[in-house]
Amino acid sequence: MSREFLLQGVTFAFHCLPPSECHKLALLLQSHHGKLYDAKDNPTFVYVITSYWTDCKPGATLANVPKRLVTRFWLLESLRLKRLLRPTSHIYFQPPVRPSTLWLQYPREMYDDKKLDDSNPKVLLPSSPQFLFRGEVAVWPYVASILAQPIANIPDFIAKLRLMTILNSRQPFNSLEYALKQLLTLEEKNKWFHDVLPMMQQLVLQMPQMFAIPPPLLTPYHKVASHNATVASYPATQMHRFTKLQVLTLVCACFFGIFPNQKIGTVGKFTQVSQRNDIHDVQNVQFPSFSAIQMFSASTSRMMVLKGHKIRCFLQYFFRMVPHAKPDETVLTTEIIDFVRVAVHVPKCIPTSYTPSKILEMLYPTTKEMAMYPPLSTAMCVSDKLIEDLNEHMQIDFANEFPGGGVLDSGCVQEEIRFLISPELLVSCLVFSKLESYETFVVHGTERFCTYKGYGGTFQYTGNYQDKTDRTILSNNSFRRNNIVVGMDATDYSMTQVERQYSRAHVWRDLVKAFAGFSYKTDETCSWPVGTGNWGCGVFKGDRELKFLIQWLAASLHDRNLVYVVLTHEMEIQSKVKLLLNVVTSNHAKEWDRQEGGLTLWLTSFLFQEIETKGQTESVLTRALLSLERALKIYQEMGKSKGEMEKILVKDVSCQEKESSDIVIKRPKRS
Repeated sequence: MSREFLLQGVTFAFHCLPPSECHKLALLLQSHHGKLYDAKDNPTFVYVITSYWTDCKPGATLANVPKRLVTRFWLLESLRLKRLLRPTSHIYFQPPVRPSTLWLQYPREMYDDKKLDDSNPKVLLPSSPQFLFRGEVAVWPYVASILAQPIANIPDFIAKLRLMTILNSRQPFNSLEYALKQLLTLEEKNKWFHDVLPMMQQLVLQMPQMFAIPPPLLTPYHKVASHNATVASYPATQMHRFTKLQVLTLVCACFFGIFPNQKIGTVGKFTQVSQRNDIHDVQNVQFPSFSAIQMFSASTSRMMVLKGHKIRCFLQYFFRMVPHAKPDETVLTTEIIDFVRVAVHVPKCIPTSYTPSKILEMLYPTTKEMAMYPPLSTAMCVSDKLIEDLNEHMQIDFANEFPGGGVLDSGCVQEEIRFLISPELLVSCLVFSKLESYETFVVHGTERFCTYKGYGGTFQYTGNYQDKTDRTILSNNSFRRNNIVVGMDATDYSMTQVERQYSRAHVWRDLVKAFAGFSYKTDETCSWPVGTGNWGCGVFKGDRELKFLIQWLAASLHDRNLVYVVLTHEMEIQSKVKLLLNVVTSNHAKEWDRQEGGLTLWLTSFLFQEIETKGQTESVLTRALLSLERALKIYQEMGKSKGEMEKILVKDVSCQEKESSDIVIKRPKRS
């Protein structure tokens, strides 16, 4: 049996603590034989247990007594470890040393984030009194006291980052040091420490006033609704609007690494609709990290350089935006950015008995006045532009299910690069939880700040970028930049059977995902084309030809044209798309599509009835071309109505399955 730890002979006093807490601590100390301060005893030394929020020195009775200010956390840890710990061995063992100019004030109308049963959960901010270390220490007073101090140079900056984030000396911060030393000019270094960094510190200190009501967490759509296979889809959106100044402040706090992990309390009644259409506990709602600290250190020189260039992109954002954060400027307070979570509520799976027309009706319900389906929209491949260069397009971000992916760590592929050149997108990592299979996210109004070259491990910052995208004046006289980024996560087939992606279930999942992504509309953007590319076709092993067709169908259902961006060396897919488009734009095809939505019906039939046919060796686009030629031939010869054509399409698929054993001999290869 372990020996009891006693505080015999040790004297304690209290400072700036409420009476109820003093009473509890007194009982705790007395139970361990500690002694409470009495001036008559003339003690030689006193431990003064002090509030984390204290802003004054102990009173006159302790003025001439040798003492050490400590915290309740120090006492509890000493009792737990059964020895008196050195108060200087941990930042939270002593109250924060605050400059006399720093006042920890909160507005009267501040939101009470103790409400764990709130059905509309809010972001847990660094400035929240509920942000506690180990459920005990109020973190904000320490962070604020550090941010209120000047930062002189790189070692001083790193030292203060360690204190704010409770990191030990094993984190080298070599990537941050590389970025500040090697990727900035002497003039830029001086500007960083003399002008930009101090203003960033002040912005973060203003968070209690700027976010009196914290922004909402945009989580999976949680209204309880019953969905069955006979109900058509409907888009549901959740949106929060930030000013550019608010976004800048949040990204500054992210850069300092002070944001707590977001989580939703389990006490409340908040529920969400899962992808199986049942209701599950809020404990399953997960969020990305919103801290740049992992980006500041690297274990290899190559990774150090890569992360250094990523950091340089963020520095450029701060160089450009922070000077506009002065109180007398309105540039950042009148321009806004919208963050939107979009959900399309449909069944996770569809019965095998569903015909192409029934599948279409799930996403595009028709009426008696709408006797046909929408025609296939215009599609084209381009190789001379990148997705981010397509102005007035819905720019598709090939997202991770956790928005942002590895942007704040070592990741540097399509999504991460998009976030690096437009760091305002980083707020997605804060407000959006993990995406469900029927969800996407949209960010409307971000700006681009830098240029780059390379991809993955070869990524490099190359300079400033002046974004000349037009802005729209909104009804409240604010502005919003005409830029839309849509985040759509793909399924990872790299560790499983790649063939799964051709099954009805997986095609349906991707069609629903793309349909949700392309559904976002405002008055000025309802006809914007979709700018996309090889979605999930890198390490995830997706079939780019299949992804092209799925996205083409989804864009058509929203009456949007499709611009498919490929690399200059990807000539094969360009030539195949061109051959298919030649047939699609033929007179007979356009007539069929215009009168009956025939091409849309054909593409749906191909994706859900032909694509998973066994025994095929041709590529997806080659098979699509042959399938369309057969369908058009039947239409030209027989002139069938929509219902009859669908029966013929289904029958034609059955015939193909019977011929699968010798289909390679019967079908010539086509490029």
